[in-house]
Amino acid sequence: MSIDRSKSKWETYLKTHQYNWINYNQFGFDETLYKDLEIQLFPTYLVVNSKGNILHKSNRFKQALSFVEELI
Repeated sequence: MSIDRSKSKWETYLKTHQYNWINYNQFGFDETLYKDLEIQLFPTYLVVNSKGNILHKSNRFKQALSFVEELI
């Protein structure tokens, strides 16, 4: 999830990096959302299942990627 305020910069970044997972953008900081998700650092990577449950949370990309690879 991104909090970039510029939609065009966010879209350009995603096109450049070609991630193969869903990316969301808040387009600004929503304190309530980040408190609810207990996000204290950026970036924070969340792995969420189809029911909306958070399966994994990390501020380290390699840890999040390893978790996903174990699921596959």
